Amino acid sequence: MKKIIPFAAICLAAASMLACTKQPVAVPEQTDAPVQTQAQALLEITEGVHKSEPGYEAIFNTHAIETEDLTVHMMNKVYDEAKLRTMFETVRDALDRAEAYTSKSPMPVTVYAVRRYGQDRPVSVGGSVFCTPEDIENGSFRGALLGAAYGLSVDWQRKGLSDVVFSGEPDESGLKEFFDDPANELAASLSPLFMDAVLAGEETVVNVKKAAASLAAYAVASKGFDEFCASPDTAALLPDWMEHLGVSNAIELPECPADVADITVTHKEYGPVLTFGNFTVNVPADSFVKTADELYRLACGISRSADMLMERFSEETPSLLPIIGERLENGVTVTLANFQTTASCAVPEKGAIVLSLAYNFPHELVHVLLNEAAPIVREKRWITEALAEHFSLETAGKVFPQYDLQGGLESYREFFRELSETEETEDDLVFHRTVWSIYEHLRSEDVVKECRDDVDAYEYAYGIAKLLLPDLDRKQIRFKYDRSVAWGYHMLEGPKDERGNNLSYPEARAVFEYLSGRFGVEKLTRDQIESVAASESIGMSWHDIYAEAREYYKELYGKLAGTADNN
Repeated sequence: MKKIIPFAAICLAAASMLACTKQPVAVPEQTDAPVQTQAQALLEITEGVHKSEPGYEAIFNTHAIETEDLTVHMMNKVYDEAKLRTMFETVRDALDRAEAYTSKSPMPVTVYAVRRYGQDRPVSVGGSVFCTPEDIENGSFRGALLGAAYGLSVDWQRKGLSDVVFSGEPDESGLKEFFDDPANELAASLSPLFMDAVLAGEETVVNVKKAAASLAAYAVASKGFDEFCASPDTAALLPDWMEHLGVSNAIELPECPADVADITVTHKEYGPVLTFGNFTVNVPADSFVKTADELYRLACGISRSADMLMERFSEETPSLLPIIGERLENGVTVTLANFQTTASCAVPEKGAIVLSLAYNFPHELVHVLLNEAAPIVREKRWITEALAEHFSLETAGKVFPQYDLQGGLESYREFFRELSETEETEDDLVFHRTVWSIYEHLRSEDVVKECRDDVDAYEYAYGIAKLLLPDLDRKQIRFKYDRSVAWGYHMLEGPKDERGNNLSYPEARAVFEYLSGRFGVEKLTRDQIESVAASESIGMSWHDIYAEAREYYKELYGKLAGTADNN
């Protein structure tokens, strides 16, 4: 008779045998990825979530490994436990290597490994990094990681330090020859525009990436890591660094606000898209600027214009600054166009600008900042344009200079002949002399505060001369300076004393300056924002406004215009 052995006893015996049997240990293949350690295996994986935040608004669930100074999240849609543990060790190793190079402990960092994100490369937002699992695997996440860990605010710092930490001493071959060429001067900004092959070309990209590593290594070694972190603008580091490279070309970069240094470039079907500060700039194929150099200068100009305009608003309309500032912070989209086919214009209700000439940008931005609250009333277009001219001309003249008025009247007459492509008549000469006399008076020391720069004074003088000399039969004209506001908005022109929209831009500006002297810039600007016609606000008909403005300027400048004793 067979003896029946209980099942439990069999299991117990098997367990004892396994415990006593020596098992072969598998040796893992050598790879670049960190080998999973016992400590790693013990790290707890928890469920988490990414909530919407500025810079990355997507909401998604995650699995995460969290320690005191490092948290790595993996989006549930791509979650794999082994991959998460390996990614954590890869990120930890990268931070350890960075600390060894910088002798500086990194700040706490949170890394999100997601399926995809809106930009072409890993990004850091504050102390967070957003990338794909593939970015961590191939190492392309490192620049964003160092940006988050050390508060590096611009791309060249992140890219340069990453290359030095993980690739060793920088390759400086060819940099002297590259920067000795004046054609490459703006590339010394190390802007992301010059790291984009579509905009700058492969040769420039190679040299600018080498330059970022070279400058990072030089700055850390000669200035210290803290000063390197505090120097996002390459201009402050350029002289010493160029001497280090042996570059003989004296490089000078245009004045450029900090937000442009961290410009991002993405590519859409219609062309590149630039994002910086409060601006998004679309660059279609027919844009009036296309190269990295041109776009860098334009981006600097756009950002500087916004800063200067906000300063002007704070001086003249302080009570309106919160409204205007909020509109700027809501973002402005600029679509570049071709001036031969498209005129610059603003679409205030959409926070949008179509730009075909850089010089027009400050004017169009004023429209967006002042007119978004309500649709523009047809009968007050003249003051809409006058306000834009009043606030923008100083900025336009300084940021996007078009011409030099320092050559005197004869130089100015030649400029006008070339501009209009028309020979001068006697009436043209009378007009030019009047404009120039008023311009020189406006720029004299006793009235210089009325106009902030040459271009500002010139347009004001032009408008005054047109008000005082309406009957001249001139042949030499300027498109914007002599066409009426009504023409610009595809409305019929008519007598100027019947409707403000029949004024040209300089005339409208001159009438506005007269009214602002009586009623204040802030009041007239508030009326504009609240869509109140000037005639209603100040209790005067347009006919009376026009007549009083002409009399005011006749008293001031009638002798210069030869109109002191007649109407």
